[in-house]
Amino acid sequence: MWTTRKSCAFLIFGTCGIKSSVVVQDAFNWTLPWLGVVRVPNEDISRCIVTLISDWYVVGPAHCFENLGVTAYISLGGIDRNGDAVCFHRNKREACFISAQKRKIRRIIVYPKFGANNNVDNIALIELLSPADTSQPIVQPICMPVTPELRKTVKNNLHVAAFSKQTESTQNFPVMYLEPTECTRLYAERKIALNLEHKRLCAVVESKDEQSCNSVISGAPLQEMKIFGSKEQYFLRGFEVAGLACGSLRYTTPPIYINFDAYVDWILYNMRYNVLKVVNDTGIVNTTQQTLESEWNKLQQEPGNDKLALFNMDTCGLFSPESNSSSTKPTSIPWIGLLQSKGIYKYTTETSLVVLISEWYALASKNSLQNDASWRYVSLGQYGLYCGGCNNNYQEVEIKNVIFPPPDHPRQLFALLELLKPAKLTIPYIRPICLPFMDELHRNKPAEVILSSDIEDGGYLFNVKNKKLKITDYKHCQQRLLVSFDTELSCAVEDAEELEQAPQRSSIGSPFQVTVPYGDRERYFLYGLQGDESYILSHLLHGPYIFHKIEQADLAWIVENVRKNELQSSFPSKVRNERVNVRPVQHVSGSASFNFAYCGVSSNRYPMPWMGRASTKDQGSYRFVTLVTLISDQYAVGPAYRFSRYAGNEIWIEFGDYDNKAFKDCSQPNHPELCYLSRQDTRIEKIIVHPMYNATNHVNDIALVRLATAVDLSQPNVQPICLPVHDTIRSYDLSSVLIGVFEYYEFNVITATDRYIDQAECQDRWQGLKIGITIDKSNHCVLEKRTLNDYTVDISMGFALHSRQRFASSDRQFLRGFSVLIPSEKSFYYPAVYINTDAHLDWILEAMEQRAGFAFDPRERLIFSN
Repeated sequence: MWTTRKSCAFLIFGTCGIKSSVVVQDAFNWTLPWLGVVRVPNEDISRCIVTLISDWYVVGPAHCFENLGVTAYISLGGIDRNGDAVCFHRNKREACFISAQKRKIRRIIVYPKFGANNNVDNIALIELLSPADTSQPIVQPICMPVTPELRKTVKNNLHVAAFSKQTESTQNFPVMYLEPTECTRLYAERKIALNLEHKRLCAVVESKDEQSCNSVISGAPLQEMKIFGSKEQYFLRGFEVAGLACGSLRYTTPPIYINFDAYVDWILYNMRYNVLKVVNDTGIVNTTQQTLESEWNKLQQEPGNDKLALFNMDTCGLFSPESNSSSTKPTSIPWIGLLQSKGIYKYTTETSLVVLISEWYALASKNSLQNDASWRYVSLGQYGLYCGGCNNNYQEVEIKNVIFPPPDHPRQLFALLELLKPAKLTIPYIRPICLPFMDELHRNKPAEVILSSDIEDGGYLFNVKNKKLKITDYKHCQQRLLVSFDTELSCAVEDAEELEQAPQRSSIGSPFQVTVPYGDRERYFLYGLQGDESYILSHLLHGPYIFHKIEQADLAWIVENVRKNELQSSFPSKVRNERVNVRPVQHVSGSASFNFAYCGVSSNRYPMPWMGRASTKDQGSYRFVTLVTLISDQYAVGPAYRFSRYAGNEIWIEFGDYDNKAFKDCSQPNHPELCYLSRQDTRIEKIIVHPMYNATNHVNDIALVRLATAVDLSQPNVQPICLPVHDTIRSYDLSSVLIGVFEYYEFNVITATDRYIDQAECQDRWQGLKIGITIDKSNHCVLEKRTLNDYTVDISMGFALHSRQRFASSDRQFLRGFSVLIPSEKSFYYPAVYINTDAHLDWILEAMEQRAGFAFDPRERLIFSN
C-alpha cells in the first residue's frame, strides 16, 4: 500500500467534503464546492464532471481526456464569468458574485491499463498547472478514504451529484446501492454482459427523487456522507462512467460507477511521486521554472548567443492536441520525425527516427546516416495514417544539409539536419522538442526518462508510444547485455515495481526525454538519443535501454552550426550560355559505324525516337530496368548500375513506344498511316560495362548495350541519336542543350537553359545530403522544378541530354549525356544528374570497334540444342 503520512499530507481533512451554503449569482446555489468541469474554449458544452481532491488535483473519467487538446482547462466553482469575488449577506445567508476558477492542465495521468481493449479502468488523475484557491467558499476538495477505517465497502449513506429541478442547482441526491449480482442480472435482461469485479459498482437514485432530479454529464461523483461530531463531511466513493443517475429502472439500466477505493493507492502514489519529484528529489526535475526561465533569459542576453533566438522556448516540448495525455496507447509525438533513406541498389527505404529541435533543424543519430543512399528526406506529423483528410496532418520535407561534427570534435554521435523548408508548425502534430540549454538541467541525473519509439517496423509516425523508464548505472545494463560499446553510454530500465510491462523496443534515433515545468506547461526536454548502428537494441522489447545523453558539448556544436533561414521560392543558378569546348575523339575510325543520314532526326510526333525501354521478365510480368538511348541500329547506352541490378536476367528493349502526340495525329483523317507504326522488341545480347565503373560511388556509370538483332531504322518512331564524333560538332553552346522529359502525360523535348545548374554548385548541393554517389564537375545537372510553385517535368532514369546543332544542312540531336541520379521527390533545389558521355565517347567507339573486328565469336554465337 502506497498510503503514507507524506502522501496524505497533501490532503486537507479539516475542511474537506463540507457543503457550501453560498448562493452564487442570485438564487443559484453551489452547494458542492468540489465539483469541476472540463471545458474547451469556444465550446458551449462541458466535456465532463471532475472532482477536486486537493488544491492541486482532480479526478475524472479517462475517456473524457482523449483527443482533448492543449487549450482545455478545468473550471471550478460554478459559472464562468470574469471579475473579482463580491460577497454580501442576504436573508441570513452569504450571497456572492464569484468567478469560476479556471486552471490549466499540467499533466494527465491515465490509469495504465485503460485503453481501447479495456474500458473498466476508466479513471484519470489530473494535475493542475496552478493550485485551486481553496480560500473561496465555493472551491473546496472532497474527502478521500485514505485511512484503513475508511477503506471498506460502503453501502449506506451514498449520494450522487445531480441537477435539482426544484432549486435549479446541483446538489446531492440519495442513492441505493445495488448488489453486483442484482446489477449484473438487470443488464443481462437487456442482453448486456457486465463484469463489475471489484473496480465498479452500481447505484440508483431512490424512486421518490426520480422526478425531481436531472442527470448531469459523465463523471458525477458518488459520495458517502459521514458525521463527525456535528459536522457532515462527504467522502468520494466513485464517479459515474455509464448510465444515467436519475433514469428510472423501468426504462434504463442502472448507472455504473468507478469504485474509487480500488484506485486510492494508485492516486496517492502518483500525487506523492509528483510532489516529491518537484520538491525533494535531487534529480533534474528539482529545477524550479522560475530558475529555468531566468537562466534562459540570461543566456540569450550574453554576448555571442544570438543564435539561441532560433529556438523558441515558448512553444517547444508541448504535445499536439490529440496527444495531450500520458496514455500508453500509440499516438503521434509531435517532435518525432522519420528519416527515410533510399538505397542505391535496393527499392526498399531504410527508416530511422529523428527529433525536430526547431523550425528548420532536426537531430539524428550519426549512425543512421552512414549507409549508402541515393536520397534522403524527413517526414513529420502523422505520416502513414491513411484516412480522409489526413494529408493535412503530416509533411514531407527535403534535407538541405547533413552536418556532422568536425573530425576533432570529442563526440561523434549526432547529426544535424538542416531542412530545405521550415516545418509546418501550424499542423498540430508537428512541434519541436525543447533542448536543455540551461546549466541547471545538467547538474543532476533524473530519476526517470521517457522513451518514445515506433512500436512496429512500419515507418509510421502515428504509431509511436511512450514508456517511462528508470535511470540506472550503465555497468548494470552492460552485465545484462553481454556486449560492450565503444562510446560513453547511459542506461534506463523498466520499473521493477511494475509487475506488468508493455513490450517496447528502442530503434535508432529514438529520443529519451524528461518532463520539466517551464512557463505555463509541463515541457518535454530532450535528454538523449539511441544510436546503436548494430540494431542489437531494437530487438530488446523489455530493455535494457541504451542511449547517448545530450551533453553541453553537443549543444554548443548545434548552436554553432544553425543559422537563420527564410523560405525561398527558388535557388537560381548562374545561367551559363558560354561555349563548351570538348577535345577531339581519338578513335576516329569508330565513326564509320554510324549512319549520319538517319541519326539525330526527330519530329513533333516522335520527339525522342532514340528512347528505348529496357525490361526484364519476372515471374511472367515485365519489370522496368531503365531507359536507354539508341546510338546505332545495334547499340544503345544506359546507366551501368541499373543493369547490374539485373545481372543474369534476360533483358529486352522496346523501341518506338506509344507516344501521345503520334496518337493524336494519327486520329486525323489525312494521317492514317501513322497509326500503324509498330514497336520493335529486341533482346540484349551483351552488356559492356565501363571498365572503371565503381559500383560504390557510381563513377563512370555507363554501359554499352549490344542488341541481339538490329532494329529497323526505316520508320520515324525508331531512330538513333547522333554521337558528336566529328570535330565540327564536338563543341557546343549551352544554349543549345535539350533534355527529354515527360510532361502533361506526353514525352517531350525541352530546352535546359533555364533549368541548368552550374556543375560546381550541383556538386555542393548533392554533397550536402551526404549521399553515397560521387558527383564531380563533369556532370550535367538539370532541375525538374525551377521554383517552389513551378510545374514539374518528369525526368526518368536514362533520359537523354543532347545538343541541337546544324550538321549536313539540317538540325540534328547529338548525345551529351543521360540521367543517372534523380531526386526521389520533385525538387526545386536538387537537380537531376547526367553522366557526361563526351568524356566516355572514346571508350564507346573503342568498344564498338573491337566488337565489329571479329567475324565470329563461338562463345557468343554458338547455340547448343538437343
